[in-house]
Amino acid sequence: MLNMPALPASFARSLAAALIVAALLPAPAYAGAGPFALDNISVEVVDGDTLRLVGSRQLIRLFGVDACEFDQEAWTQEGQAVNCSSPAVKALRLWTSHRRVSCLIRSTDRYGRLLGVCQSDQIADFSAELIARGLALAYRYRARAVSAEYEQLEQQAKSEDRGLWELAFDEPWIHRRQK
Repeated sequence: MLNMPALPASFARSLAAALIVAALLPAPAYAGAGPFALDNISVEVVDGDTLRLVGSRQLIRLFGVDACEFDQEAWTQEGQAVNCSSPAVKALRLWTSHRRVSCLIRSTDRYGRLLGVCQSDQIADFSAELIARGLALAYRYRARAVSAEYEQLEQQAKSEDRGLWELAFDEPWIHRRQK
């Protein structure tokens, strides 16, 4: 048997107290929980489909939408390159700047981001609005849109050449694969 030196009593007491406190603290509301609401929150726009809680590193990925990446270009009919993500980012900043936001959190993704349907006092569903304006696409999982409503909004925007649909561009998931 190894002779290990005894821990100082103050260290042992501190460690025991820390373990007891940690055991009594509730887990975050979103840790494995079902849907829940985040009401009246302040957010920052990270990109065309992601928000961050102000004062936190917690990200909220907008459910059902896939926006262009920051480095992604699209081309006008005249062949001019334009940034593909800027319109979605600008719209989200307009809808969230100096406004309180509410999100219905549905789950978390594999990166630990909350997946939610978010709104402000002027926009009822950021994802739906981005897609309807042609600023982003309906998110697909295994080549199928995760929301029939969002897929329908995308088809309408596409048929009316709104936003991205008047440009030549790669779908965001194709662009990511090519990086």
